[in-house]
Amino acid sequence: MRLYLFFIFLLIFNILLIYINWNKLMVIFIYFLFQIISYTTKKIHQMEVTSMKEEQIYFTINAVNMFHGIKPFKIGTIVKLVKEPENDYDMEAIRVELRYAGKSGYVANSVKTVAKGTYSAGRLYDKILEQDYGKIIFIIGDTLIAKILTKNELEKEKINPDSDINYI
Repeated sequence: MRLYLFFIFLLIFNILLIYINWNKLMVIFIYFLFQIISYTTKKIHQMEVTSMKEEQIYFTINAVNMFHGIKPFKIGTIVKLVKEPENDYDMEAIRVELRYAGKSGYVANSVKTVAKGTYSAGRLYDKILEQDYGKIIFIIGDTLIAKILTKNELEKEKINPDSDINYI
């Protein structure tokens, strides 16, 4: 499609070159070139955002000992992520909630607490909705590693009437 548009543009450019003086033609050429670059950039960004939601995004949950401890968490547990922009300590804080326990922890946002290979709250903040969902994958001591549910996984969970996602 892009190649097709490029050839049309060259054809129009050659026709205009015959009928319009060089200065006006350069202005038109620069305008159309800018439009093509702008269009291509928007399309690339849309593709990146779509593929970003479908890739596996892992994050670290900690501060569980401030609430109910590690006991309510099991591998496979669905967690609700809620952005907390009004948090006094961290404007990019993401609260973690469980079905039966409510507020149960936070997504790690410190170099010392984020597990290697996982996203911090700061990196995750712009990639999730105001409320999003994840699933616990690993439990290591009092640190949890979870992943963001993709659209397909989220839809499968919503269909299941017993899923925690319908009650959080």
